[in-house]
Amino acid sequence: MNKKFKVLQISGFSGMLILGAVIFCLLAGFIGFPIMLVTLGWNSLLAGTIGAPTMNYLQGALLWSIICLSLYISSRNKFCIKMATEEDIIKNEEFLKILSDKQKTPQEITKSIQKELIKDLINNEEEIKK
Repeated sequence: MNKKFKVLQISGFSGMLILGAVIFCLLAGFIGFPIMLVTLGWNSLLAGTIGAPTMNYLQGALLWSIICLSLYISSRNKFCIKMATEEDIIKNEEFLKILSDKQKTPQEITKSIQKELIKDLINNEEEIKK
């Protein structure tokens, strides 16, 4: 077992209340509040100035989902957030260096990757034994 991870335990009624409050705040912050902003923004800017039809909250939810989906599709694979230790980053850089070596054949690249994986397995077994 990896001893670096800590498990969050929810016990009792107070734990369930805290979990419910966290879920409610996440839903309100990422779904409810933006829907309200989109609806009020549409009604005040477009309906008030150019005479566009007013929008209710269901239509605001649809507009917000369209905005979210279009942002997701247009920004796909342009950024990502990863959490890693320095060791993982160094291993990833070594792996990319092996792959970027254009003088090696695919078989040589595969052999070097296998050697790196075997080294990692041996190191992991040694850490587990400690």
